[in-house]
Amino acid sequence: MTADKVWVVMTHEYEGDTVWGIYRNFDSAVDDTKARYVHPYIVRWELIEGDGDNVLIGYFESVPHYSIQHKSRFYIEEMVIK
Repeated sequence: MTADKVWVVMTHEYEGDTVWGIYRNFDSAVDDTKARYVHPYIVRWELIEGDGDNVLIGYFESVPHYSIQHKSRFYIEEMVIK
């Protein structure tokens, strides 16, 4: 029996660690995270892939009534389901 794997997206902002989403594959984790910030948000994305350390960084521009200029990090980790 092989172990199933999932990709967990987390942020470490606000009050501590927050699970942002759980996905079946890496591409879905990245695409869904980006899809949550469409118009009127203006975001430039950077994906840093490492050996188990994947970080999706969103550079947000200031948009009145929606967002201040800031940077958000989304940590994407592969986990085995036992």
